[in-house]
Amino acid sequence: MKKIYFKIKIVNFILLIFFLDYYTKFFIKNNFKKNQIIIVNFFLNILYKKNYGLVFEIFSKQITLNKSILYVTNSILFIITILVIYITFKKKNIYKNSFILFSSGSVGNIFERIKNGYITDFIDLHYKNFHFFIFNISDIFITLGFILFFLENM
Repeated sequence: MKKIYFKIKIVNFILLIFFLDYYTKFFIKNNFKKNQIIIVNFFLNILYKKNYGLVFEIFSKQITLNKSILYVTNSILFIITILVIYITFKKKNIYKNSFILFSSGSVGNIFERIKNGYITDFIDLHYKNFHFFIFNISDIFITLGFILFFLENM
């Protein structure tokens, strides 16, 4: 019974992150123009971008020419990452947490990529003129999952 309850909590968390990500992207797409910037404070802007590339817009210009490469690459990277985390899943509880975080973020981005052909990014962190990659809620959880996984393996 405890395992079933734990699995339900995992599914609920993944769904919570999916809907949080989905509705923030929905809000941005319906209330902002592409490339519109809203300055929030000295280190945060809201900037609506369509990401046609891989993680953090890598290869975005090249991939728009051949979207099949994008889908295959995304699928392979997702499957490899899930397999690596899942293989070590039973060793330590921390891997379960990294798996849950990574899965929570991935679901939102995969859904949007299939639905729209791109991923909506809108969080622009910066320091003076240096801007980090523009990202979204899903990317935060994917990154946290990776960080947690690699910190445990160091």
